[in-house]
Amino acid sequence: VLDCAMVVGLDRWLKDSVQPAAREVFSSPVSKIIGSSYACRNVYNLPDGHLSQHAFANAIDLPMFVLADGRKVDVTHGWGSTQRDLVVVAKAKKAAPGITSSLAQQKTNAKGAATEVVKVSTSPASNSATVASPSPASADDSEVAAKFLRLAHDGGCKIFSTVLGPEANDAHRTHLHLDLQERKTSVCE
Repeated sequence: VLDCAMVVGLDRWLKDSVQPAAREVFSSPVSKIIGSSYACRNVYNLPDGHLSQHAFANAIDLPMFVLADGRKVDVTHGWGSTQRDLVVVAKAKKAAPGITSSLAQQKTNAKGAATEVVKVSTSPASNSATVASPSPASADDSEVAAKFLRLAHDGGCKIFSTVLGPEANDAHRTHLHLDLQERKTSVCE
């Protein structure tokens, strides 16, 4: 459920940014986006917060894109390292130079603890009804997914007033948030 302005914005974003990026990067268009929109809740689900744009059907969260050839690209595994991740690795490297290779595959959670990042393959999905475990992707697959997701994110910044992704904060590590909240200055993180 989305309001009319969001439907128009989403359609424009898909046509002008997402599809060209998918064709450029994957040589396959996006056939489906998976996400959530309307939810009557406060921002970050805080009990004393103000209403989220989701409560007005003016926002959408998109964790996954499905390509026409069956490949799935999800934000959690496809985005790659965030600036926060790189800072953690740099600090660890400075503190103990010999251990950074294992830290390169980690991310930090909201409390600063390191957790493992699992890469997901961008190979074609099977037609099986069961969900398979994520399998490691090659560096090339990861770089391709990251390029696509960043192009989609950046294209959203030209249309929506708010675009939040993994670089914004850990609450948006798993998805792209797009909304049309009235603002003096747009937010693109």
